[in-house]
Amino acid sequence: TLAKGATLSVEGWESALKSDEIIVAGTITHAAQTVTEPDSETGEWIPQHRIWLQGSNLTVTATGVLNADYVGYLPGAGPGRSIDDVQGGGGGGYGGHGGSGYGGTLPGPVYGNAADPWQPGSGGGAYSASRPAGGAIRVEMDGALLIDGVVSACGQNGLNLRGTSGSGGGILLQCRTLQGAGTVRADGGVAHGYSGSGGGGRIAMHYNPAAQAALPVSRPEVRFSAVARYGSAEMPVWPEMGTLYLPDMTLLASAPEADVVLANQRFWHVRLIVGSHPSSWHPASLTITNCVVGFVEGFELHVGGDLRMQGVKGVPKPLAGTQQAGLRLYAAAAEDLYGARLTVARDCIIGSDAWLYPHTSGTNAAIVGVEVGRDLIVAAEGGIDADRAGYMPQVGNLNGPGAGLNNESGGSYGGHGGGGSYRPPYGLAALPLEPGSPGGWRVGASYTMSGSGGGVIHVLVGGNIIVDGLLSANGTTGFSYRGPGGSGGSIFLAAARRFSGSGTLQANGGAGNLNRAPGGGGRIAVWHHLPINTVRQRIATRDVRSLRSQETIPDFSSGTLTVDVSPSIIDGFSQADLGTKAFYSRNYTLLLIR
Repeated sequence: TLAKGATLSVEGWESALKSDEIIVAGTITHAAQTVTEPDSETGEWIPQHRIWLQGSNLTVTATGVLNADYVGYLPGAGPGRSIDDVQGGGGGGYGGHGGSGYGGTLPGPVYGNAADPWQPGSGGGAYSASRPAGGAIRVEMDGALLIDGVVSACGQNGLNLRGTSGSGGGILLQCRTLQGAGTVRADGGVAHGYSGSGGGGRIAMHYNPAAQAALPVSRPEVRFSAVARYGSAEMPVWPEMGTLYLPDMTLLASAPEADVVLANQRFWHVRLIVGSHPSSWHPASLTITNCVVGFVEGFELHVGGDLRMQGVKGVPKPLAGTQQAGLRLYAAAAEDLYGARLTVARDCIIGSDAWLYPHTSGTNAAIVGVEVGRDLIVAAEGGIDADRAGYMPQVGNLNGPGAGLNNESGGSYGGHGGGGSYRPPYGLAALPLEPGSPGGWRVGASYTMSGSGGGVIHVLVGGNIIVDGLLSANGTTGFSYRGPGGSGGSIFLAAARRFSGSGTLQANGGAGNLNRAPGGGGRIAVWHHLPINTVRQRIATRDVRSLRSQETIPDFSSGTLTVDVSPSIIDGFSQADLGTKAFYSRNYTLLLIR
C-alpha cells in the first residue's frame, strides 16, 4: 500500500514492483531518461527507467497516480525524435507523428508496436526551450485492475516561441478485468508560436474479453486520451493523435454488432486499433458525443442504422487542435478509388461542434468514400473537414499531378496555381475525385514551407442532403519565408433527392507567403435528383454525359460554394486561377399534370 501523499520513485528498467495486492493512493513515478544517442552496437534506442508493476490485483484510488509525465526521451532523443536541432524545430512522434516547426522543420515520425508500447515517448528538436516526452508505464496483473485515479505519460509543453514539445509516452495495462472511473492518458506536449508540438503516445489495454464481458459493468467509465494539439494553425504539418489498442469491442459495445454510444470523453483523440476487428466494424448504430476517435488506414466502418455526432451544450470547447465530437478515417494507399469506407444505412447527422475528417495518405490518390442510405444532415457549427488532407509536398515536385514545378509556384487542380511554372488543371469539373496538389518544393530546413493540397469530401446519399454547416477541402497556405500555397481539394456530393441548406462548401487554394504564389482553386460538384446506383455506375466509368449544369439552385439559395484563390502579392508572376463549382442533375422532360 502506498498511502495518500506518499511518493515512490523508481530507477532502472528492470526494477519491477511485485506484490499480490498493490494499492496506490499516493504517487509512483520513475526517473527521467538521460540517454542522448542510440546504442553504438545495435543502433537501437535503449531506455533507462520505467514504472513496472506486477502481481494479481492493482487498485489506483481516486488520489493515486502512476506518473510518467515529462520523463521520456529528452529533446533530440528517441526513435521518434525530430532531427532538426534548431529554434522552432519539429515535435516528437510516437503513436502519432509530431508537428512541423518553423520553416517547415521535420516532425518526429511514428514508431513502436501499438499492442506492446514498451518504449517511452520521443523528444522534439533539441533546443534550450524544448521539453521532453512522456515516459513508460507497464502494468502486468493476473486479476483485477481498478483505476479511479490517473495513469499518465504525457509530453511536456515547450517554452516560449521556439521550444519544441515531446510526444506522449507508452502505457501497457494487462489484467483479467478493468474497472473504475479514472483517466489513462499519453498526450503530446503543446508547442507555442513557431515550434512543433508532440504527437500522441501509445496506450495498450489488454483484458480477458470473456471475463470483462461477464462483469456487471463491462464498460467502465475509465477515460483514455492520446491528444495531439497544434500550437499554431499555420504549421505545414499538424501533430497526429496517438493510438489505443483493445483486444476486442467489449469497452465499446455490449456486442460487436450492437448499438454503440461513445460519450463522456471516454475515448478522447485516440486512433482505435482493435485486435478482434483489425480492418472493419459493423455496429447497429453509432452515436459519438464528446468523444473523438479514429481508425487505422484502410478501415471500413459500416453502421447498420444512424450515425450521430454531437457536441455537448454547456461543456467548454477544448483547446486548439481538438473538437468536442469527431470521427477520423484514413485512406490507405490503393490502386482503387477508395482507400477507406464509411457506410451508414440510415441517417448521418453531424451536429454542432462535431466533425467528420476524411484523410488521404498524402502520397496516393485513394480517398475515403462515404455512403448514406437516407439523409445527410450537417448542422451549423459542425461539418466535414478535409483541409490540408491532399497531396503533400515532395522533393522534385513529383507528388500530385498539379504540384508546382519550382519553389515559386502554387499547386494546381480545378484552376492552375500561381507563379511562373505551374502544372495545368486536372480531373473532371462535373466529377471531382482527386486530392488537391501541393505548392512547389521549397526547403526551409529539412522539410518544406510549401502548402499541401486540400483533401477530398466524397459523399453519396440515398435521400436528401441538408448542409447548414461547413464542408471544407482547402489547400494549405505557404508557411514562413516565401512558401507557395497548395491547391484546393475536391468536394463531390450526390443526393438521390434534394440538396438544401444555408451552409458553406469551400475548396480554396492556399495563399503564398512573401511574394510566392498561391495555389489554384479546387473543384466542387453537387449532383441532385440522381439515384445512388446510377451515381455509382457513373463514378465507375467516369461518365458525366447528359448532365445539366446550374450555378445555383433554389434549395441552397442562402448557402455558398467557393473555390477561391487566397490573395498573395506575387509581383512579376502570374496569379492563380479559380477552380470549378456547379450543381448537376440529369437532363429530363418535366410533365405537369393538373
